Amino acid sequence: MLCKGPLRWSVKSDDIVILYFMGVAPNFFAAITFMFWQTYTMTSKIVISFVCVMIVLATGELLQKIIPNQTADAADIYASFAGCFIAAIIIKLRMKSSGKQ
Repeated sequence: MLCKGPLRWSVKSDDIVILYFMGVAPNFFAAITFMFWQTYTMTSKIVISFVCVMIVLATGELLQKIIPNQTADAADIYASFAGCFIAAIIIKLRMKSSGKQ
């Protein structure tokens, strides 16, 4: 969450797509990372991992409403959902290919 500012500062662009991506990228990649960690390290089922990761990231986003100089953005929650969804598909495919249903 704290890397959002430095990422935006390092990209010298006025392109709205690049700036938008830099804004939602931390949530997207955090969701993927947390899904893999929750599923493989904590040995949770995919659905449990999905719910836990969404609760953590959505709570972090909602807490930004009360943190000074931070803004809560629905796009970050959507990015978290997209990251969880992509990670869930990858995990499911890996389980299917290894025979662990």
